[in-house]
Amino acid sequence: MFFCRSMSISVKFKNRINDLVDEVINQRNLKRSALPKLMKVDYSSLTNALEYGIIPTPRIAIRMANFFKCSIPYLLGESDDEYFLPSQKGETFENRINLLCAENNTDHTKVNKECNFNRGYLTRWVKNHYIPRWEFLDILADHFHVSIDFLLGRTDDRN
Repeated sequence: MFFCRSMSISVKFKNRINDLVDEVINQRNLKRSALPKLMKVDYSSLTNALEYGIIPTPRIAIRMANFFKCSIPYLLGESDDEYFLPSQKGETFENRINLLCAENNTDHTKVNKECNFNRGYLTRWVKNHYIPRWEFLDILADHFHVSIDFLLGRTDDRN
């Protein structure tokens, strides 16, 4: 994949989130202070993104991307492609991992080994409805040859 998420600060992300926020504020005639509640994110996550370009956790980034109706790569400033078609199926990360394992005739143990994850990681994430850190999502998306948004259940487009 093309994400560099081991770095928690991104100028591209800062610029993109500021552009998106400015656009929505102007279109909807909103106050900036109303956005965290509308986005379903905490105030500090949005402020840190806007002021410093601090990339939020995947769960917070998903809420932001859902609010702006854009892909994760677009939100993070890693793509200029504005096209995004949300999933109509309401899939989750857990559903997608299990689907991809079934399609590839593999299991969580084998994927953990092939991706050099600690034993049991994938099973725990799925069982506990946990979305892993960006680095793990990148590795899984690469492993299954799908986009982060597909892996997270946000779109049905695999690329």
